Amino acid sequence: MAAPTVHQLDAPTHPASHHTVWEGKYVCAQGVTGLHLELDTASNGATTATFAFYGVPENPNPVPRGSYRLRGKVTMAKTGSFALALELEPDEWNAQPPDYMMVGLSVTSDRERRSMAGRITNPSCGAVKVSRVN
Repeated sequence: MAAPTVHQLDAPTHPASHHTVWEGKYVCAQGVTGLHLELDTASNGATTATFAFYGVPENPNPVPRGSYRLRGKVTMAKTGSFALALELEPDEWNAQPPDYMMVGLSVTSDRERRSMAGRITNPSCGAVKVSRVN
């Protein structure tokens, strides 16, 4: 008896989307704020993200929880290493606290892509730093 014919489909060389989760902090007018960032990056570098913020103990001012979506692109960093550069612009609110606005970010990863640091792209804001949790 002949073995059944098996047809193998060529698998894509890159997944359709790569999902990562990052945790860290950033500074804006309200002070130091916690950040949970989820990224979905397509093989062409197009990226969508969820930016969720919340209060942290080192900030004595109350910071409400909120979240919104961003869109942007991942590219190789100009340093020529394996680091990535990520530019994200605000897109749409998921949960908007009163008197809060969406902000973008511009960050670069470390060589191992385990952390990212840079700036929030609003003049009333400053540094952002996140570490990869998955």
